[in-house]
Amino acid sequence: MFQALKACDREWVAIFPPHIADEPARGNYKMVNDAPVGRAISKFDLAEILVKALTMDEHVGHSVGGKRVRTEYTELTLGCDLVMHRYQVTVLVRDTSKIPEACKPHKVIVGDVLKKEDVDKAVQGQDGVVVALGTRNNPSPTTVLSDGLKNILQSMSEQGVERISVCLSAFLLRERDKVPTVLVPLTEDHERMFQALKACDREWVAVCPGHIINEQPRGAYKLANEEFPRTSISRFDLAEILVKALTMNECIGHRVGVSYHRPTYRRNSCPELPYAF
Repeated sequence: MFQALKACDREWVAIFPPHIADEPARGNYKMVNDAPVGRAISKFDLAEILVKALTMDEHVGHSVGGKRVRTEYTELTLGCDLVMHRYQVTVLVRDTSKIPEACKPHKVIVGDVLKKEDVDKAVQGQDGVVVALGTRNNPSPTTVLSDGLKNILQSMSEQGVERISVCLSAFLLRERDKVPTVLVPLTEDHERMFQALKACDREWVAVCPGHIINEQPRGAYKLANEEFPRTSISRFDLAEILVKALTMNECIGHRVGVSYHRPTYRRNSCPELPYAF
């Protein structure tokens, strides 16, 4: 289809959405020419984008990635959630300027998860560990995540810390041929993380969200062992889940899909579009 567009003599715009979510319109999307797509987008926002594209000359002749705007990261939200739950929190970070002002950890250790000595300092004296490692939207091949987790697990074993919750990809709960090609290398490292958990002697929970969105918490989420999540989830709700997972015995030793209960829409809930075809 894309090659047919490029070969034609018409004025065309190709919209490339990421995962299309069955959710209300949000409006906080952006359109970028010839750029990779990002997070899930509402089917209602997508409909609006398709109509707008007819009058947006700057997009003619381009593939357009449509995505929601994200301003924060789950791992930063996580520290705040732990503090709000009145835990004494030790945070291991590379850059303290990334810690939100509202977040006041009990202790901050500047270091690198790939350096065992830094990890040892963070794990020492803890009752549990929560892990939210990421690559900041870089899907390139890596072993940073799995190598970092192995350091954490080794340190926990040496220091007698029993329980850990880890944020992993929801694609671990799907067949590999359904993983988008661009995300295969990153998913492979998440698989290495999962194998490290299964091989360890700690009590672990692998929390597997779908698309993580920058929205206010809803709270009406569901957790299901070994079940692929069917909706996106707020980074705030995800942070709360990662914390709660430390005390949820029923989730120990499982991959846990986290999502919202799917909404039901009326047939006339989609706004009238300004064009007819």
